[in-house]
Amino acid sequence: MQQLKKSALACLMSCIPALTGAQGSWTPTEQQKLNLNLATQQYFHLSERGEFPAAYSMLSKDLQQSISLERWSIRQAEFNARMGEVVERGIRNITWGQEPVPAGPVKVLAAVDHSGKFRNADIHCGKLFWQQQADGSFKLLREIENSIDKKAQSQMTTEQLAEARKKMRC
Repeated sequence: MQQLKKSALACLMSCIPALTGAQGSWTPTEQQKLNLNLATQQYFHLSERGEFPAAYSMLSKDLQQSISLERWSIRQAEFNARMGEVVERGIRNITWGQEPVPAGPVKVLAAVDHSGKFRNADIHCGKLFWQQQADGSFKLLREIENSIDKKAQSQMTTEQLAEARKKMRC
């Protein structure tokens, strides 16, 4: 998903500061937290089970314009084959933010840090950037994933592995 169009990149450039800046007195509602958690779990579930069209439908329009369903599905299938089945996966942290929009409602954004283990990789982590939609659901703006498979891990020294984890934020 490296090939983002300008509109998607512009969104990301505005989304990231909103998620790293001060949130003020705003906090997400319990319903927003629940909807985000459900969206994240559903996205992982669909992707892991090879239900690519359904998972792809959870991507924002900008992200869908940057990569076709066919190409995205091929990448997901390759990832699944390389990593093997999921052993464990969990959410480590969620950062919430709001971004004012001229002549429109405030955008609610969330960045979900996750980590997991797969049959072929003990080290995996990433971040999902979500935006709440008018109906309360969430659409995926961007996904970042990092992993070290067991074969590569076995060839690394303890220091190299620690440095890799640090760079990957795993």
